Amino acid sequence: MRSVVSDRGPDIEFNTSAYSKADELYRASRFRDALRLFKASLEADPSDGEALFAMGSCYDALRKPARAAAAYRSAMELLPPDRHPALHFNVGNAFLDLGQYAEALEEYKMVPKGHAVWPAATRNANLALEKLGNGG
Repeated sequence: MRSVVSDRGPDIEFNTSAYSKADELYRASRFRDALRLFKASLEADPSDGEALFAMGSCYDALRKPARAAAAYRSAMELLPPDRHPALHFNVGNAFLDLGQYAEALEEYKMVPKGHAVWPAATRNANLALEKLGNGG
């Protein structure tokens, strides 16, 4: 399963097929295999912010928070603003995992009150504050 963006533009059919298979693998907790296909999906359509979001989730599941944060931030550049709160939450979680509590706190603050992830962002922000207060 290999595709390259040609002069004709993104290979949407391949992108969709690879993403769908990757999503199945992710749901089966086969994160390395899913990551490989999400990368192929992104290669087929470099404007696919959802593939970057999913890659971040794979990196997170593989305990690679720095790579997860980078993928989520790249996704933020491509996805519409209504997707940003969840991305800020995930970037915050990556920073929390890295022990970068001040950076995590800043990301959690970007999640608007009332958003679906706001309660979890608030809980994690409090954890980051606690870690900062303890010299973490």
